[in-house]
Amino acid sequence: AALLVDDAHGLGVLGAGGRGAPYAAGLAGARDVVATVTLSKSLGSQGGAVLGPAKVIDQLVNAARTFIFDTGLAPAAAGAALAGLELLAGEPGRAARARTVAGELHER
Repeated sequence: AALLVDDAHGLGVLGAGGRGAPYAAGLAGARDVVATVTLSKSLGSQGGAVLGPAKVIDQLVNAARTFIFDTGLAPAAAGAALAGLELLAGEPGRAARARTVAGELHER
């Protein structure tokens, strides 16, 4: 069995430093967990990524090649996503701040 986590809204907000829902749940790096993430929300870029075991990624590269290359990221988008990840790593309090603001909005 495997678990697929659609982490479109967790990356940049959940888990220590905004590492996402799988990390927050203690599932990051597990051999049977695959996560899909968007680069357009917390990272301010576009597109998305699939994160998971090498066997899964290899299967996607080999079986979904036309889809991968049809929707490939522009170099500028990849650079923007990388810059967003570096910002999250350098300022881990941003994720906690986002959760605090969300909680305050919910209360009001």
